[in-house]
Amino acid sequence: MEGNRFPEGYEQNPNYKYHIAVIYFIHNCKLALSVKSYNNKVFVTRVVEHTLAGMSLTVGDAILDVDSVPVTTITDITLVIEQPDHPLAAAYVRHALMIEKSVEMDLPLAPDVIDICKQECKRMKRNPDLKPNQNILKYRDDKPRLINERIQINEKTEDIPIACEDNPALLMKVPVKYTINQEGHLSSANARKE
Repeated sequence: MEGNRFPEGYEQNPNYKYHIAVIYFIHNCKLALSVKSYNNKVFVTRVVEHTLAGMSLTVGDAILDVDSVPVTTITDITLVIEQPDHPLAAAYVRHALMIEKSVEMDLPLAPDVIDICKQECKRMKRNPDLKPNQNILKYRDDKPRLINERIQINEKTEDIPIACEDNPALLMKVPVKYTINQEGHLSSANARKE
């Protein structure tokens, strides 16, 4: 990438990779981009699939430059993007994204969900007197269900946090757990036993 494209006085970091992203204007396609500023950089905090931003950016990208001149068109823009390319850089980006949560975006429905809803609406309009296959209402003359066939709700609740990351480049490997075996040698607990 050309060095003159970077903002004046910006020094490239070897732990990051740099490229130019192009975002085109597509009629009726939303941008759906959420960003935040941290340490004089603008980080992408959320992008939505099948949107203008989702086609060119990922979570954790730092936008360094837009068009290298003031924006004068709405048809397309080019951005200088910095992506972490080293575990230390990825840790820094994770830290920057967690510092302050952005305002939640109202995400659009996924395209397949929209298609399914349209199909079901058409089916219901074609058959306005559509009856359900099975009635969920109970009647007095119905025989009662056995206790073990009924739905039971557990009195205890348990919260299990599940770690997830939108950008696979920011994922970390699980550290290897070492143990001392009977011979007094270090061995990996994750190693295969033969």
